[in-house]
Amino acid sequence: MFDPNKPIRTRDGREARIVCTDAKGKQPIVAMISVDGREIAYQYSSDGISSSPAHADLVNVSLTWEERAKAALKYGLRVSSYEHPYLVYVPSDPAFLGVASSSLENALDEAIFQLDKRNKEKTK
Repeated sequence: MFDPNKPIRTRDGREARIVCTDAKGKQPIVAMISVDGREIAYQYSSDGISSSPAHADLVNVSLTWEERAKAALKYGLRVSSYEHPYLVYVPSDPAFLGVASSSLENALDEAIFQLDKRNKEKTK
């Protein structure tokens, strides 16, 4: 499921950044896409689908294993089971209820995203 609040790129790997999610019409997302050293504005449906070719669709960027490992150390993340579903949680933080997923990668990415977002909100 596409989430415009998480890091994104195009399906073919180009850098992208969302500048608007409330444009009027059937394509409320406006994103700037890197093309040959410059940025071009494209419009997308709320699920990241472009009226252009499918390679221009927006997708969420997954973290690398190195990024996941650094964040796991930073937040003290734990995985409760090495079988499906995976539950990622923080033992020292009872306010964070954890994230469950059948994919370890998705569970870690979502937990890290939520914790990063919460930390950014705390520093405002």
